[in-house]
Amino acid sequence: MRAQEACSQFEDSFYHEGIEYIPSKGLIVGRTNENSASGRGGNAGDNTITIVNADGDLTPWTTEPPSSNQQYQLGLEVDMDRDRLIATNMNSAPRADGVTGVLVLQISTGKELFYWDGTIIANDLTPNDVTVCPNGKIYATDHVYGHIVEIESASKWRKVTQIKENKFEEPLGTKAHLTNGIVCISNDMLLVGFLTPPKEEGKKAVKGKLLRVNIKTGNYQEVPLPDVDGVGDYVRMDGVYKEDATSLWITTNSGNRRVLKIVATDSSWAQVKEVYASEPSACNTGPSTGVLVDGNKFYMTGSQLTSIFANTMKKVWNEVCSPFEDSFYHEGIEYIPSKGLIVGRTNENSASGRGGNAGDNTITIVNADGDLTPWTTEPPSSNQQYQLGLEVDMDRDRLIATNMNSAPRADGVTGVLVLQISTGKELFYWDGTIIANDLTPNDVTVCPNGKIYATDHVYGHIVEIESASKWRKVTQIKENKFEEPLGTKAHLTNGIVCISNDMLLVGFLTPPKEEGKKAVKGKLLRVNIKTGNYQEVPLPDVDGVGDYVRMDGVYKEDATSLWITTNSGNRRVLKIVATDSSWAQVKEVYASEPSACNTGPSTGVLVDGNKFYMTGSQLTSIFANTMKKVWNEANTMKKKVWNEAEPWKYLYVLYIIASLIVLAGAYFAWTKHNKNATRESFLMNPSFVNPVAGMGKPSSERDTEAGNSYIPPATHYIELR
Repeated sequence: MRAQEACSQFEDSFYHEGIEYIPSKGLIVGRTNENSASGRGGNAGDNTITIVNADGDLTPWTTEPPSSNQQYQLGLEVDMDRDRLIATNMNSAPRADGVTGVLVLQISTGKELFYWDGTIIANDLTPNDVTVCPNGKIYATDHVYGHIVEIESASKWRKVTQIKENKFEEPLGTKAHLTNGIVCISNDMLLVGFLTPPKEEGKKAVKGKLLRVNIKTGNYQEVPLPDVDGVGDYVRMDGVYKEDATSLWITTNSGNRRVLKIVATDSSWAQVKEVYASEPSACNTGPSTGVLVDGNKFYMTGSQLTSIFANTMKKVWNEVCSPFEDSFYHEGIEYIPSKGLIVGRTNENSASGRGGNAGDNTITIVNADGDLTPWTTEPPSSNQQYQLGLEVDMDRDRLIATNMNSAPRADGVTGVLVLQISTGKELFYWDGTIIANDLTPNDVTVCPNGKIYATDHVYGHIVEIESASKWRKVTQIKENKFEEPLGTKAHLTNGIVCISNDMLLVGFLTPPKEEGKKAVKGKLLRVNIKTGNYQEVPLPDVDGVGDYVRMDGVYKEDATSLWITTNSGNRRVLKIVATDSSWAQVKEVYASEPSACNTGPSTGVLVDGNKFYMTGSQLTSIFANTMKKVWNEANTMKKKVWNEAEPWKYLYVLYIIASLIVLAGAYFAWTKHNKNATRESFLMNPSFVNPVAGMGKPSSERDTEAGNSYIPPATHYIELR
């Protein structure tokens, strides 16, 4: 048994579906018929709602004999505000036979308040789980036909919607897709889980689904669940328990057997920001539903009563979002062990853009609470404005920043600022106005030899800087397509990293994909520092990267590994791994889910090899181990058509192709010759020459009547096609 899971065998032979907790009574479970390998069909017997004592023994919910309605209990829901316990019930599976509905009991007395008879719905409704909204309305799922039903009383009800994804197999088996767990988030919205089939050996898993249902309209949408290891593809979602409006606990059934906790960004459930998972259950072969008690212990029903401590759940995916405690937009980010995270902030973070007076757009330090303190107590110089790219040069005790005082073009202030880390003071400032066309510096990097390189996001200049007076223009990237004013459609030379003293890598902030149009795929360029020549790094076409558009910040983990933040319209973090430091080929691509909280991720930094922090509208972080590998070079091995090192191999291919062409031509000529010969033989046949004379008679009779002798062919017939 795993240390994090406690297992208690139920003291009966029943299978236990629903579970709830009532402080005055304890754990309450709904039990079905015998827990056997043959299934759960047959007579319901005393499948009543029961109370679990501390020893795992079961006592009836009430001493009164169970009514005919108290059979095959599945979902349970406690409504403490109205002194109610609600249960879905039926007397056999997979379809109900005479008994199918929702039972409402009074908690204080144990007696029945009312019973809603589900046989009123055609196709024999099979209720599974149940929930209550703040307004007191009850909602139940139907695990065969996908109905979602709203119930107010025994006689007042309506069908909210029918989930069309249901794929039911008879008899009820592991391959069925069933509408299962349900919770109410608000009077307007439900969340419904799917019991998808477990992954079959050698086949792709049918990923589990969580749907948000609009109660008023009946429309439903899928909640985007991140692809991450350790969740079993979310298959076999059974019970869904609401901790609060943004946190769900989900039990996954046989074939998965995990407990999942999914946390949304907000109560709209448009995006998920955290996923937690337990290990697969070591003792419960079929966890059904669960309940959290005292915010600490999660109990599950099934073949056994199982419990795990909440703090033993492992976070397997997350995006941590911390709003900056100011109204500025934050571009550059770096990490200095002695100081922490360092960000460069621009002017106000407004929908109107980033133009205007720079004010105190200085370099700042982020404390643990997200508050910002100035890099130095000295008043900012005129050079410390509109900070974009940052780069730490620990070997030389330097922090380097690109800066200007307005966008899209600099107005009076444009250059590269070099500060001393240990003192916070300015070492030198390179004035970029020396370049014609008003240079607009964006990002910056340092090579091993100490030379600084900066991008220009308007005109595509790449500049090498050694001091305030010593500099040169390396090249100009001609791909830049700048639109005035600076907008989402512009192609901007952006992130930059140094791979060696001879080579830079530069990313492009291409525009986001427009509806109905093909995306302008993002580019990563390798620049030869000595010659200024540049080539595109071939990036593989793969789902899950948003066509690499909106490449903003580029961070170098090592000479063959880059982390790339993609901005608005993509909002992913990408990790691209090259075959070697030449960056002639890419061998792996990793991607995060689109950011759930940062509308415009800008640049990023990896801290301790584990956590990647991003700037933008918010300070955002993700764990490195939650990045999903979406492509590797093994995916395209069969697509290789040429290898310059082995040209002789492909001569054989050309020889085979040429041979096939010759054979095809010969076959075509032969078939044409035979068709012509067959045509001539038919034209010489008298019955063919005068076919009307013998219409409707066998050819032998037609030939006789025409005065011709019928001679059977000496060889075989040739069929005309």
